Amino acid sequence: MNFYAFRTLLDEIKPFMVVVLAAMLIGIYANAIRIIHTDDA
Repeated sequence: MNFYAFRTLLDEIKPFMVVVLAAMLIGIYANAIRIIHTDDA
C-alpha cells in the first residue's frame, strides 16, 4: 500500500474516529453526572 492510498484511507476514517471519540466523551460525561446524582440521593 503506497503513501497516497494510506492518506486517502486516513481521510475516510477520520470523521468516523471523531464521531466515536465524541460518543465516548459523552458517555463518560453522562456516566459521571449519573454517579454524582446518585451520591446526592
